Amino acid sequence: GKDDVSRFFQLYVGNFIEYYNNKRLHSSLGYTTPLSKLSGKERLIFKARDLKLEAAVQIESSLGN
Repeated sequence: GKDDVSRFFQLYVGNFIEYYNNKRLHSSLGYTTPLSKLSGKERLIFKARDLKLEAAVQIESSLGN
């Protein structure tokens, strides 16, 4: 009935908010999540990306490309 529909939409919206804030990468946040930004993990994510890029560049240069 009406309560089932209401409960369905509460769950649907709750799941969407969870996804949007905790899993979806946002281009405006440097392809991190809002949770990463708010929790201060954004800098760690960027640093890890930089290290991976540096390693890839080193491998590429060692192959003579």
